[in-house]
Amino acid sequence: MRSVVVATLGLSLAGCATVSVTPSDTAATAEASAQQSALRQASDLFCEKAEAEGWVSTTPGILGLASILMNGGSDNAEPVGTYADRIDAGTAIPSDVLARIAADATSARGGLIAVEAEAQALIASEGVELARSDVMAFERALVRAQRSNRGFREALEIVSERSEANMEAVTSIEAFAEIIDRASATADALTTTYTSRRDGDAAKATS
Repeated sequence: MRSVVVATLGLSLAGCATVSVTPSDTAATAEASAQQSALRQASDLFCEKAEAEGWVSTTPGILGLASILMNGGSDNAEPVGTYADRIDAGTAIPSDVLARIAADATSARGGLIAVEAEAQALIASEGVELARSDVMAFERALVRAQRSNRGFREALEIVSERSEANMEAVTSIEAFAEIIDRASATADALTTTYTSRRDGDAAKATS
């Protein structure tokens, strides 16, 4: 299933923050990554893309928060703001803004479809282990999707005050919302499946 994720999300994320590690730490990290489920990989990729593309605000890590508290912010920090702010929904050429909203909503929809497909695959695969971390990862991606959709709608409302919204932008947002609704139902099914399999394994262990 990973090929589905890679083909759909098409992410090439680099430049991540690094920390000093020992060779044993590196080996442990590589092993953990190899063992990570396809659902967790897809969910993480979607969350990273949502932040990288500016659909949602980036969340500073612990070191970033400490720097802000100690130094009052950083000159290198990316502005947070809203999605509408980041695409200049209130000032940029309306047609450009609408095209950007449509493209972003379509891209977000495709990414969430890939994540939801991995969740459905886990639900259908009775012999595959389903961990709590799988459920949590999917829920994180769903929250990012919901936040992204709210941002798209807010930007659409702002630009619509200056120009009539085109159907492409509206249709793209509505199509994304439909996938979010479907993913919400899948999240419930994933939780139910996880609980059922966990209870079943516990029963086997005590029998």
